[in-house]
Amino acid sequence: MADLKELIPAQMSPPLNRLLVKDQEGLDKVSVFLSRVDTFGFDTETNIVPAFTERKLRTIQVGNRDEQYVIDLLAFAGSTERLMEQGWRTAPAWSQLIVDAIKPGLEDGSKLKVGVNVEFEYVVLNWCLGLRPWNFYDCYLVEKILQAGKVNYFTKDFWGMKDMLARYTGLKMSKELQTSFDLETPLTEDQIDYAALDTRLPFALRAGQARGIEKYKLGRVVKIENDAIPAFAEMHVN
Repeated sequence: MADLKELIPAQMSPPLNRLLVKDQEGLDKVSVFLSRVDTFGFDTETNIVPAFTERKLRTIQVGNRDEQYVIDLLAFAGSTERLMEQGWRTAPAWSQLIVDAIKPGLEDGSKLKVGVNVEFEYVVLNWCLGLRPWNFYDCYLVEKILQAGKVNYFTKDFWGMKDMLARYTGLKMSKELQTSFDLETPLTEDQIDYAALDTRLPFALRAGQARGIEKYKLGRVVKIENDAIPAFAEMHVN
């Protein structure tokens, strides 16, 4: 894939249309967005720790091709110390406004949530805020279905979002910012762009995977595998 084109957010069409959500006014816009769409991308950013029991949400983002919302939890917590209150499947008092805004959309089975490795998102949202989202389309899981028997699951640089994006769109994406999020530093413009893209790009992957799903008649398998994500995630948390 030597001819990959660099993905530059400022040059995307339509342009990236992200909103950093730091107050009730922003959450109201998130609620309206989730109420009027039937499919949306979703993702989270957290501190980088090995165990999910120590993991804390820094951002929650939802969006699609036309609009993206990045919720900054530090802005609502007010301090790193309060941000650390997340855990044990109970939403801290300061996060209730966020939960009220996103819970109806995330837990509505009529709305499809599109992402990459969404079991991670389920575990962190469940452990940190007590949420139980469902009805998923996980591009990572679908890719494993499409490539079953052809590519070893332990193959490096094949299963990540940047790898699938290169295959299906010819775009080169950097994931260096993935490990840049913490619980105290103000978000940079590049981090906000990165978080927003994670709600938009899965739509391109899903469109690319649709051809293989139809060709090999894998629609039922894809649905069964995706419907099982919450059950496996619950087992992991428990």
